[in-house]
Amino acid sequence: MKYIMVGVGLLILSIQSFAEQSLSKPLLEQYVSTIEKFQVLEDKYPAMESEFENVLQMTPSAAIDKIKGMQAYSDIEKIVKAAGYDNFEQFYQQSYRIMSSMFAVQMQQMPDSVESMGAMLNSTIERMKKSGMPSEMISKMEKEMAEQKANIDSMATLAKSASDEDIAFMKENMMWLMSIMPTGIANNQ
Repeated sequence: MKYIMVGVGLLILSIQSFAEQSLSKPLLEQYVSTIEKFQVLEDKYPAMESEFENVLQMTPSAAIDKIKGMQAYSDIEKIVKAAGYDNFEQFYQQSYRIMSSMFAVQMQQMPDSVESMGAMLNSTIERMKKSGMPSEMISKMEKEMAEQKANIDSMATLAKSASDEDIAFMKENMMWLMSIMPTGIANNQ
């Protein structure tokens, strides 16, 4: 029992020290290399892309639980461990830090964008209603716009969780990171 407690203690310390490790170019290169390997899984698991939808809108523990429940999880875990991470949670922690600092930089570059985007979405719906568009089309647009607003809100929430140190690093290295990101991912940012 004593050895189990020591092992658990060391595991917690190693996870904490990884999480507290400053973002750096080697860490980002490790991250990008890992996500590039995930793209291979999309052929093997066609449902994987849709299963990842809304993961950023979840709490980290809920997102991890969802991913662990995916059919592709055992292959995801193998890729993560082969890339040098101790486990998927460690990889997710790093992903979360990278994404939150990226969103924080983007939000700082366009501080009024969240509010103006919401107002624009609402005015678009109002114009559609006034123009006499069919209610089915308006309902469809309202649903799509609600999803867009939820995505924007989750980005803002993620951005608030970024540390000042991570944001400062990302400000200096955002263009470099975007240049090494896989094409589909970099274009979605």
